[in-house]
Amino acid sequence: YKEYDIYINLDNKMIKLENGEVELTNLVHNNKYNYRVYYKKGEEFIATQTVGSFETPKAGFKFLGLYNVVLTLI
Repeated sequence: YKEYDIYINLDNKMIKLENGEVELTNLVHNNKYNYRVYYKKGEEFIATQTVGSFETPKAGFKFLGLYNVVLTLI
């Protein structure tokens, strides 16, 4: 498919690959996503046989504790 632009369809959005990579943003943690690869010929998106899914990890933060904060308005 080197002569065509390649796209990933994720959540009904076509996301174009740039230099063989795609950046996926605003994903929900602990969620499963299905995708399909397309190429664009002229103005038409043509589905390939490449499909798959992946899961995003659970939230990656550490709970370090609570602190008391007092705000004084003057």
